[in-house]
Amino acid sequence: MLFQILGPLRMADDRGEVVLGGLNRRAVLGYLLLYPNQVVSTSRLLTALWGNGRPASARKILHNSVSGLRKALSAAAEDRSQPAVSLVTREPGYQLTVDEQQIDLWQFKSLVQRARTVQADNCVDEASTLLREALALWRGPALADLAEAGFQWPELAAAENTRLDALEDFFAAELARGRHESVLTELQELTSAEPMRERLLGQFMLALHRCGRQAEALSMYEKAEATLEQTFGIEPGRELKELYRSIRANDPLLLTGRPGVAEAVAQTTSSAAVAEAPVEPESPGQIVAERRRVSVLQVRVDPSTDCCVDPEHLDDALANVDDLIRPQAERFGGVVTVRLGSHWLIVFGAPRSHHDDARRAVLCALAIRSTIKEVFGETADRLRMVVATGLVLARFRPENDSPPSITGATVDACHSLLPFVHNNEIWVTDETRAASENTVAYERAQISSVAWAAVGVRPPPQSWPVPMIGHQRARDTLLSVVDRFLRQRTPEVVSVHGDPGMGKSRLIAEVEWLVASRTAGHQPVPVVHLPVVLDDAALADALCKCCEITGDDLPETANRKLHEFVKRTALTAVEAVWMISALQPLLHRTSPSGPVTRRADRMAAWWRMLERIATVRCIVLVVDDVEFADHRVLDFVGRITRSSSEASVLVVADARPAAVVRRPQWAETQRHATPVTLLPLPDSDMEVLLDHLFDAHGLIPKRIDPTQPDGGGLAWLSRALVVACHGNPAFAHDYVALIQQAVNSDPNGATPMEADGVLPPVMERMTAERVDRLPIATRSVLQDAAVAGPVVWGDAVAAAGRWAKDEVKPHLNELVRHGFLVRSAVDACSGDTRYEFRFPPDRHVVYSQLSLALRAAKRTNVIAWIDALPDCRMAELLADYRKEEERITAMAGCSMGDLVGREEPATNGDVPRDARRGQADAAVRYYVALTEMPAWFRARLRWVAGELKVLRSGRNTVSAAVQNMRD
Repeated sequence: MLFQILGPLRMADDRGEVVLGGLNRRAVLGYLLLYPNQVVSTSRLLTALWGNGRPASARKILHNSVSGLRKALSAAAEDRSQPAVSLVTREPGYQLTVDEQQIDLWQFKSLVQRARTVQADNCVDEASTLLREALALWRGPALADLAEAGFQWPELAAAENTRLDALEDFFAAELARGRHESVLTELQELTSAEPMRERLLGQFMLALHRCGRQAEALSMYEKAEATLEQTFGIEPGRELKELYRSIRANDPLLLTGRPGVAEAVAQTTSSAAVAEAPVEPESPGQIVAERRRVSVLQVRVDPSTDCCVDPEHLDDALANVDDLIRPQAERFGGVVTVRLGSHWLIVFGAPRSHHDDARRAVLCALAIRSTIKEVFGETADRLRMVVATGLVLARFRPENDSPPSITGATVDACHSLLPFVHNNEIWVTDETRAASENTVAYERAQISSVAWAAVGVRPPPQSWPVPMIGHQRARDTLLSVVDRFLRQRTPEVVSVHGDPGMGKSRLIAEVEWLVASRTAGHQPVPVVHLPVVLDDAALADALCKCCEITGDDLPETANRKLHEFVKRTALTAVEAVWMISALQPLLHRTSPSGPVTRRADRMAAWWRMLERIATVRCIVLVVDDVEFADHRVLDFVGRITRSSSEASVLVVADARPAAVVRRPQWAETQRHATPVTLLPLPDSDMEVLLDHLFDAHGLIPKRIDPTQPDGGGLAWLSRALVVACHGNPAFAHDYVALIQQAVNSDPNGATPMEADGVLPPVMERMTAERVDRLPIATRSVLQDAAVAGPVVWGDAVAAAGRWAKDEVKPHLNELVRHGFLVRSAVDACSGDTRYEFRFPPDRHVVYSQLSLALRAAKRTNVIAWIDALPDCRMAELLADYRKEEERITAMAGCSMGDLVGREEPATNGDVPRDARRGQADAAVRYYVALTEMPAWFRARLRWVAGELKVLRSGRNTVSAAVQNMRD
């Protein structure tokens, strides 16, 4: 007996199709086939047949239909070669007893499950065959005849979704086989029919890209993003965004036919085909443990007392709060790991790192506070938050974004501080403040020795410790746009692009100075900053700038200026009265009284004010971080600067790469859209910047004198930092600050250099962010390369992670392409290519993320590999180690024996075979010493600190400082 429900309902035996009879009888059988071998209650069947409009004789009609079905099944059961099928009465209804493989829907599900299993094992050919066989079972929509007759069961929609899921799996397998052209037409048709399925859209974009139609792929994404934003107020998922960025960058990985980065969006968790993964110690689906520097935000919300009595009322109240907190966490890249009662724990930095996780965490806290106040009123809920930053052990699954589990003193710090936090305050630890104080304003908390209170987003500084160096072309472009805007008074948009630390914020801060210098002696042009978090302080600051209210104005003067300004800009007297009543509390920061919508009124009046002022005079809007900006800011800017707008507005926006993904239409719809890109500084500009930084920190009395043989004492230091900073001004700032800490440290006590992080913070966090963008398997190889040593041999990497040797090479080549490794030489003994880290600090960052247990296991594997090397390769390995020792000795000013506290063996020339054991021991000792990378860096900083202390004390003998340091 065969039951077919993937299409019109059909029942057949070996003799042919079985006649079922009337519509009700077919509907009863169709519904029971959706629940084989399960008891379906009579009430459910009645609802399925008639809904709420059942006739009085409904039960009798149902009974007759069941009787007719039993007769049809009994007649078909006369063929004993078929498995028995029966329809029996079981309280409280009926059960159809049948072998599930006699129903085509369950055959389909079985084939799909088999396909997903082999697809996970990277057997894409077999998976494609199984999925094609499964999809061939469909003859149309499930129970198409019943659906046409008006039966709209949710189970039919669910069955259709399983078909679409299987189609996506099939397309993923075909794309992995490189058959993008054969599925392109079908993908186009299906995407048109199902525009909201992001996985399907990603597969269509990938197929278009592989067919050379990159522009169409990007256009598809942008249309889908606009539809999601306008219809649902949401953005595309992370995987689709990453695919879009890769297509924009023309990433060669997308052209491969093998599963990898390109298929990240094409695979679901259940069907992910993870290629080339090591057997040990990490494999897909396995939870890994890594040492991560994260920021943890703990939130506690105590709802109003009137809902705290009944647990269901309390649950409803907290669910409303949860609906506000989670979108803010996602907005800033955090992960809600725990929600327990009125407590939320949000982690920034695991499983994905960002260079500004601490800043994101505090901005998220500020946004949560502002949103809850806006929705529930100023005093509706008692809100307390703590942000702590530090080293934790994070456990997570690298192949998905499931919440991590974290352990460490950082979490305990949040728990310890939270009971002391005042209502509606945000407290942060010292490390969090240090990492975010450029963006957030702080004041000492009640427990001033351990915590700071976040006040709000910090306004741009009025002065800087050093002048802006370089980026002259970008400054000239910005100046020309300002001049054109003041002359033509038409909408202008300037988007400032560049990697983190390149000086985007500094360049944008110069806009106010440029505008003031060009309008001197004329009506001033207000420069309004639109920060990431639009709290009352930000609204008040903008209001004061528009109304020309200063901090010295008395309340009466401020009120008069507000009245005069609103009367000049409002269209009607009624609008003016409304705007004044809504905006006046901002001037004096008075607590609003009345309904909870009062802050919403202030926001509405504030937006109206900006819109009105742009129609009567020039105004400059500075948008901080488009990536995180409030959607109301982006909507307002998009509306006021559209081509048909007559507003006199200049918008200058900090647009990181993710921001371009968020609002790509900005560059297309504006009348005058000017992108400005900040590139790394050339060495000459970096030298000037470092000179200014040394002067500002009081480390060198005068600039380096090129006429002296030693450049005035520290020419070598400036040259070394120019190389290390790679043209990034933020690296220079951090390096000089790190050196100053070493200079000011107690020589007999602990110093910042003893900590696990010995690199400039921005550099360390940016490297961690780059590492997390790598595919899982490639990232694992990078970790093994970090363990293998400063000189990376392919078989050493394979040994560290227990890979097959031929599996490692493609990933090493990928790491070269991503800029982590460079090819250094070819091994004369084996002919294999040798690699080294392009930037040695990258190795430290990768190595420091490994758990101590995993480090030990991988190092044991490498040591075993060293012991097994043949003589010729052992000699080459020792030669490589000796070269690395010479480099470190030159950098640290002392030998490796000084660094690691042991005497290193001599390895001069060829070593007789009877001395091979000693040679292997020497190689192992070198390997262990070179693996502990922070040692030489700490020694180097101590040496620099000694040199600088000599210069500051007026002594000229460098050797004395070095000797004092070593003693």
